[in-house]
Amino acid sequence: MAAFNGLRRHRETGLALVIGIASGILANALGMPLPWMLGPMIGTTIAAMAHLPVRGPDALRPIVIPVIGVLLGSSITPALFGNLGSWVLTLALLPLFLFTAAGVSYAVYRRLGGYDPVTAYYAAMPGGLNEMLILGGAAGGNEKKIALAHAARVLLVIFFVVLYFGFVLGV
Repeated sequence: MAAFNGLRRHRETGLALVIGIASGILANALGMPLPWMLGPMIGTTIAAMAHLPVRGPDALRPIVIPVIGVLLGSSITPALFGNLGSWVLTLALLPLFLFTAAGVSYAVYRRLGGYDPVTAYYAAMPGGLNEMLILGGAAGGNEKKIALAHAARVLLVIFFVVLYFGFVLGV
């Protein structure tokens, strides 16, 4: 049985890889901005929402998370703290925005999505996908729904920011 589960996981990861590559090729052919990021994100998200058996390479997650953390952390420099004074209004309003966005998202997931309270809570909370997925799963939430909610949020934000910068600002 364990061998069957391992084979199934490899097939699901392979399918995700094939969809990602095909989506990247298509996005590149269409001239999309960041085609090798947006194409696979869109393709695999659509596949997951269509209930196709796709899975990320779980064994790489413990390696990739620290790498992303180091990359993000290396962008914090002393010069960044010199700009804090110009961010006072933004920093003051950020907690209110996050509380409101999380509350509205929770209500949408509960009422429109029919999510159970735990799944809706962890799907609605801002923060890292991996952290919400781990905490939500440990609390009894539906990991797939939490992952899809966060992936959809990230996908939409990146998609519209990239399109705005690419097509409106010409960057």
